[in-house]
Amino acid sequence: MIWSMNSFFVGGVLFRSVTMSIGFLLILVAVFLSPNKNGTLAFSLKVLVFYIIYILIAIFNDHQTLSITNIIFGLICIGLLISGFIIGKNHQIFEKLSSNVILFYSFLIFLSAFFFQEYLFSNSLGSRSFELDISVNTIGMAYTNSLLFLLFYSILRVNKNLSLFVRIILIGAILTCLVTILTTQSRGAIIFLSITLIVIYIKNLFRFKKIILYAVVILFLFFVFNYLISFLREYLPIFDARIEGLSSRLERLFLFTNNTETDLSGLARQEFYKDLNENIKSYILIGKNNYIPYPHNLYLEMVMRWGVFSLPLIFISISMFLKSFKYLKTQNFNIIPIPITIIILFLFCYFQSLTSLSLEMNRLLWFGFGFLISFKNEK
Repeated sequence: MIWSMNSFFVGGVLFRSVTMSIGFLLILVAVFLSPNKNGTLAFSLKVLVFYIIYILIAIFNDHQTLSITNIIFGLICIGLLISGFIIGKNHQIFEKLSSNVILFYSFLIFLSAFFFQEYLFSNSLGSRSFELDISVNTIGMAYTNSLLFLLFYSILRVNKNLSLFVRIILIGAILTCLVTILTTQSRGAIIFLSITLIVIYIKNLFRFKKIILYAVVILFLFFVFNYLISFLREYLPIFDARIEGLSSRLERLFLFTNNTETDLSGLARQEFYKDLNENIKSYILIGKNNYIPYPHNLYLEMVMRWGVFSLPLIFISISMFLKSFKYLKTQNFNIIPIPITIIILFLFCYFQSLTSLSLEMNRLLWFGFGFLISFKNEK
């Protein structure tokens, strides 16, 4: 399901819809195979009640979130929330991962990356835009490939018995995802991917021996990746143009934070915070009248859409973030493949939601909420 955005460049809109549907069906199969469904009915009813309340508020306030597409995406998020809740109780039955599955998904990454770069090259797209009229955009590509980067990274990190060949393929898939992320020119994905990796290793950063080891590994990876980027920039003019664009956007963001240059993306986000500060009293009760998506921040969006009725959701989101951080720092937890992978993906989704993606679009975030609500580290 994560790969579906990439699949567009392989087979178009229809193929993307098919892969997304297959991904969602596989989750439903996992739910069906899960024997422990205790508490699911009560949890589902609570979710349904809140969803109905939120829909009624949207109708009352004339929100521009009631399109058929948005409602369908909202229902998908509910499905993922409940699915995550069930799988969180049954993660033990999904722990084994075949090397053939890893190789297959790595092949999909290589295939989609090739077609993506070919699309950029054939259309001479050196700017940030993909020039597509559909929901395939730079933010989506950066978001999904960041998730795929972390997915392959987690597989490589947790599965100690993989053959050398499979490990090499995984490293190749990770680097491929990183190259794709860079060519999207998305600053948020790069920043929050870096923050996620720092959070994963923050505990070991205070150990002297670990610091030396990480420094050596980081330097080695830096030189390898720098050589790869230099090679691609020399022989692929479009890639060079997009890297230049990314450098320019990062520099502009840095100057904007120091109040020395204007950044349209940063200014747009500032306007939402200004609106919150000036008009909070008018929509704190049941949200903002005629709400227009979206303010680029998880908490801001919740408050603007549902006012005080968003407080339970805000409390749950903060609690699950803290819970994920706690589990990530538990030593025995880091050897359990499924939970550690979902936690890592959830953390990135959570960080990303602070500056980008609407609630209906950040679908894996809802799966992570459901998983964390029911998961208990029993090992």
